[in-house]
Amino acid sequence: MSNDLTLYGSFIQEIKDLTDGLCEVTLKTLMKNALLAKKNTRDYDAWSELGFAGTVAHNGLVGMALPSAVDRIPRRR
Repeated sequence: MSNDLTLYGSFIQEIKDLTDGLCEVTLKTLMKNALLAKKNTRDYDAWSELGFAGTVAHNGLVGMALPSAVDRIPRRR
């Protein structure tokens, strides 16, 4: 969740609606299904939603509008 929260609202303006929407849906999915998985640790559907939401959050899809971390590293000359 922290990965999505750091990215939310920090995208390039031209595609902000799509990327912020992906962040919102991912966060809502994580929050909803974390509660379900906590109540019933054998809830396969909740765990599969958590796994897929985690994959989306970390595979670069949500942060696709941001410059990569490599682009932000200062270079010595």
